[in-house]
Amino acid sequence: MEELGGRRPRQVMRLELLDERQLGELRAAVFTRLAAHGAVNWVEHSLGSARSGWTLAGRSVADTPFVGGQVVLAAGGLATAVRDTAGAAPRPITEADIDAFCRVADALPEVAMVEPPCAPDDDAEAARLAAVGRALTVGGKHVMAVCGSLQETTAVIEMATAVAGGGDELKRRPLATVALMPGVGVSAASAAAAAGLPCLVAVAPSFFGAQDPFAALAESFAVALGVAAALQYSHPGARVGVALPPGRRGPLDAAALAAVAAAAQLTASFGLPFVATALATQAAGPDWLASAENTYAALVCSTAGIAGIAGAGLLDGGASVSLHELVMDAEIFSYCASTAAGIPVDEETIALETIEHVGIAGNALGERHTRRHMRDVWRPRLFDRTPYEAWEREGRRQSYELADDRVQQILETPAADPLPADTAAELSKIAIRAGRSSRDA
Repeated sequence: MEELGGRRPRQVMRLELLDERQLGELRAAVFTRLAAHGAVNWVEHSLGSARSGWTLAGRSVADTPFVGGQVVLAAGGLATAVRDTAGAAPRPITEADIDAFCRVADALPEVAMVEPPCAPDDDAEAARLAAVGRALTVGGKHVMAVCGSLQETTAVIEMATAVAGGGDELKRRPLATVALMPGVGVSAASAAAAAGLPCLVAVAPSFFGAQDPFAALAESFAVALGVAAALQYSHPGARVGVALPPGRRGPLDAAALAAVAAAAQLTASFGLPFVATALATQAAGPDWLASAENTYAALVCSTAGIAGIAGAGLLDGGASVSLHELVMDAEIFSYCASTAAGIPVDEETIALETIEHVGIAGNALGERHTRRHMRDVWRPRLFDRTPYEAWEREGRRQSYELADDRVQQILETPAADPLPADTAAELSKIAIRAGRSSRDA
């Protein structure tokens, strides 16, 4: 293995569901479908100019690299209900709930971007735009804005431009990513690219449960790659990736996760990043079921080479959100990402000299090497590893109670960097104006 600066790279865990022959067959199936539209010759050439990654710029918090080999976490989703506490019935989301969700997401270092939940409204587009406005106003992290039309994409661009302080600054540091809904065409993607915003082209999740998932996956990807290639043809070097939106209510079972892993390999073979909404537990609260289902999904996705895992904080199959589940999902993601990152193997980590010095009956706890690396291992904040007697002595507190402490601590702390009032008012006007235009159209 090639030496890197005197240290060997980590032994990264990687799940490759498809062997070279199977991946080649899947790519051929995609090209067969593209050929029906006369798009084979220029698709691969156009995608060759796509960026393999970019930076998720935050308004008031640290930027996050979004590159191959490094998985990031996206919080939220298009839920319209919230569960306040464990066991509570879901209730409609309010503007205050959106603000609270964004503030908690801001405080969690594992979260790289936020897809805000939205208040229930007969005009879904207006509700999504209003939620994006709240996320840009209250939150400081990168925003993932789901768009169902060119008009909605244009409104998101207007909002991001107002917050960034102008179009040139937005191109330098794009504060939002446009995630197109299935079926939305090239015009919306081109508008996002012209403004400098990254764009995620949706793959229709029709292959979940399909009688022939191989063929359904090829068909879905042919459509998405056609849009991505057309975008690269008109805007060479545009930031473009592929996104898998929720395709079913409830958790992703083994067959669905296998399809997601195959989709990740296929996307990577075209040099594009892939984001999957995989944290969609069917649990009605942040309990052991939610933890089991989301740990399973997050570990598969982390090892499959997915660039982004979305859905942190969702419950009820994506129909509701929970601040407590968001905190717990961040911990689950942290554990799975750390596991998938592997272990560096070199002279320093093998520590032969320390082992020889300590000997068979010695104790390594006091050694310099131990002190130097004692914090290298993953450590939980919520999942209690203390001995039973200590846990009982300290009140037998469950993970949910520790998550509740964290949520309350975050919400009781004043917001660090709220958006100026005049800019926030402008975002609201843009959302209202776009919603009115949509109803009039």
